[in-house]
Order: sequence, then structure tokens, then C-alpha cells
Amino acid sequence: MMFSLEGFHRQYETDTVDISIDGRAFQILLPKDISNFIDFQDVLDEFPLWAKVWKASWILAGYLAATPIEENKQYLEIGGGLGLVSIVAASCGHSITMTEHNPDALQFARANAQLNECQDLFITDLDWNQPNLKGKFDCIVASEITYKEDERNGSAKYYYDTGRLEEEQQYKAGKWHGTVKYYDREGQTLYEAVCKNGKFNGLFKTYYENGKLKSEVPYVD
Repeated sequence: MMFSLEGFHRQYETDTVDISIDGRAFQILLPKDISNFIDFQDVLDEFPLWAKVWKASWILAGYLAATPIEENKQYLEIGGGLGLVSIVAASCGHSITMTEHNPDALQFARANAQLNECQDLFITDLDWNQPNLKGKFDCIVASEITYKEDERNGSAKYYYDTGRLEEEQQYKAGKWHGTVKYYDREGQTLYEAVCKNGKFNGLFKTYYENGKLKSEVPYVD
């Protein structure tokens, strides 16, 4: 089925973030409300980690933007999420295939490719458990696809490029322990949860743009 940006906007509510990589300007669409992609019967199942532009993807995109073009060199991106890395690479002249498995993420990646005039970027589904992608690739690239527990203790804060707080997390022995909060670019709380030893243990709350409570789901470890 042919992808339509107009049809995409009929299906999804979006926000736009402006990103500058190696002197080039890009616009990335992302979900306006990630709670639409959360299964509240099992929040951790397929949690929409794809629905934000992770800082590691900025770094990888910048690295590829600064990498000299090699004729016939084929790149493969796995876990491409919203598509930033592959879009930047393609815009800079690299030959790259972007893959993702989440169907909503694939739609956002295709929309972002069109928005940034990368209609020829090949974006396709790839299930790591049953890989069926054809072709040969010289280099596989990825960002934020594996996670390793560490010994972080206390609070961790992450910020948008504007300086506003984006995430606020509490850790104990490398695991979420305490309150975890995520904010939009205007400073409004998007969702918050109480965790214990890396698992939700308490109320998981999501909020509307006006700050009113949207949903509240209890979890007990």
C-alpha cells in the first residue's frame, strides 16, 4: 500500500521537533501523546520507547553526517524508531536501509522521511527473532537498542535542547526505584509512575495537555 502523509495525519496526532545535525535542519514528527500506544493491562509489554528522539540517535546521526561517502557502501539501521538516523544519513548521501518492527514506529519513520524529502529511503519491517531481510550490508548501525544494568543510585535528570526538563528518574542499584516522570517540551507532565526494583509498583498516571489526569492504573509487584 502506498504511504500517504495526509492519511498519516488523519490517523495520528503529532508534535514536531526541529533538529540541526551537521548544519542541516530536520523536522521530526513524534506522537503527541504516547499513552495512546501503551497497553495498560501490561505497561511494560511493547512500551513505546520508539516514540521519542533519544540522545544517542543524535550522536549517531551526527557521526554518519560527518562520515565521508563511500561509493557502493551499504548501511543497515536496526531499531530505527522515528527514523532520524537513517534520514540524516540518506540526506548526506549514504545508501542506507532503515528497519523497525513496531508498526506505528514504521509509520512515523515513513512520515518523517517524506517530511524531510527522503522519499527514496527504504524503510521496512525487521523482526530480530525471525529476520527475513534480503540483501548484503557493509555496516550495521544502531542506537539505544540494548540496555545494561549499572550501579546508578539516586536521581537522574535529562533535558531537552531548550534546557527544559525532559525526564526525571530515581535509581537504586541501577534500577528504577521511586518516582519516574516524563515531561513535554512545555514542562507539562506527560506521565509518571512509581517503581520498585525496576518494576512498576504503585500508580501509573498519564495526563492531558492541560494537566488534568487522563488515566490511572495501579500496579503491585
